[in-house]
Amino acid sequence: MSRFPVGALRWPTLLILPILMVACAGRPPDDGAARIDEYLAARDVPSPQGESLPVAGELSREQAVRLALTRHPSVVAEYQQLDIAAADVMAAGQLDNPRLSLSLMYPHGGGSHDTGVGIAQGFAGLLLRPARMRMADDQYQQAALRISSAVQQLAVETEAAWFALLTAEQTLAVQRQVTRAAQLRAELAQRFASAGNLPAIELATLQRDAAEAQLTLLRQRQRRDNARATLGELMDAPPEAEWSVPAALPLPSHHEPSVADLTDMALSRRLDLQVLQLDSALFADNLTLARRYRWLGELELGVEHEREGDGTRKTGPSLSFSLPLFHRNQAGVQRAEAQQRTALAREQQLTQQLRHRVRALHASLMLTREAFTVHRGTLLPALAAVVEHRQERVNFMLDGVFDLLADKQAELTARREQVATLGEYWQVRTALSQTVGSGLPLMSMGTLEFDTAAPMDHEHGAHH
Repeated sequence: MSRFPVGALRWPTLLILPILMVACAGRPPDDGAARIDEYLAARDVPSPQGESLPVAGELSREQAVRLALTRHPSVVAEYQQLDIAAADVMAAGQLDNPRLSLSLMYPHGGGSHDTGVGIAQGFAGLLLRPARMRMADDQYQQAALRISSAVQQLAVETEAAWFALLTAEQTLAVQRQVTRAAQLRAELAQRFASAGNLPAIELATLQRDAAEAQLTLLRQRQRRDNARATLGELMDAPPEAEWSVPAALPLPSHHEPSVADLTDMALSRRLDLQVLQLDSALFADNLTLARRYRWLGELELGVEHEREGDGTRKTGPSLSFSLPLFHRNQAGVQRAEAQQRTALAREQQLTQQLRHRVRALHASLMLTREAFTVHRGTLLPALAAVVEHRQERVNFMLDGVFDLLADKQAELTARREQVATLGEYWQVRTALSQTVGSGLPLMSMGTLEFDTAAPMDHEHGAHH
């Protein structure tokens, strides 16, 4: 600490003036929002600083993400952390306010009293100020990275919710066909049974299948409604808003990056990994400071001014500091060492997790895409051919109409599974994008579309 007299301010003023100028020099940074936009742009995420648009019409994936980023209240809360970090930067550049000390002493037995006046200013903080400001700047960058990571997470959640709603909508459309086919079989079974041409057990079996298909349809409607509510919440859509998503899922990408490329992307673009890397650097600086200034305690340097009872005035410099007799901040050094080791371990842990998760998700993505290819290229054409040949046999009275409806229902069930497989592919791909910390290149053409009309009308079945 430094002390300065009130009555003799010529050369003490020269001592305190530079300190006061340094103490007042800190200003909060204001480039955090630009940093966040830069981080997000490098990862194919739009800036949340755009104008908030109404939720209306058919929403593409990009539109849904932009609506979530500009409307969700959590984004505003995240950006407040940037102001807090900016205040910490400004505080790191400031010294403690000076302390005014007054003393009044009376001699025993009466007589004139002595008075003393002084101003005390922190001096140890001046030595640590450059390091504190550097660390505060790093923490400000960490705040920008954390906010960017939170915004990116919201974008990924919205993208996953958008794909989930598309999957639910298209699955519901197919399930309507499956349910209609089951109902047709039950209706025809009732006619045949009424005419005495169908055993009661077969009628009950077909009625059971129709009821189960109806229950599956109701559950799928509930899943669709839940998926819509989830996406609507992320976009902060008003309850009365009229909005929708496309009717069909996009087809898989023709090309996926290799595991090695995806791992490199994850290790270079994951924002939370960069935060941990900054943590390691910060704790390394903290350890250096703890070792360098382990002897530094309370330090006062300055001038005192006293006036005795007989009118004598005394002015002179003063110096006081703590003696490192009982400890030299060994606990602080040990704490700093442990914090640095912890930061390095967390960084290594996340790096290891990313390597394993990228490999697992890439394998799942390839298997899911292969399963979709089997559905689309082999299974469904075979089932369609079965229906076509069965129709011919029914026309020649070689097979019954129930066999035809059963084959058609099997084809529609496979179409429903195909939609579910494609929806799983996009969910895995979204999770992989989140894992690598960036959008993946997309080379996809077309969407999964098929006729959503009734599988065959009642009159056609009744005729057979």
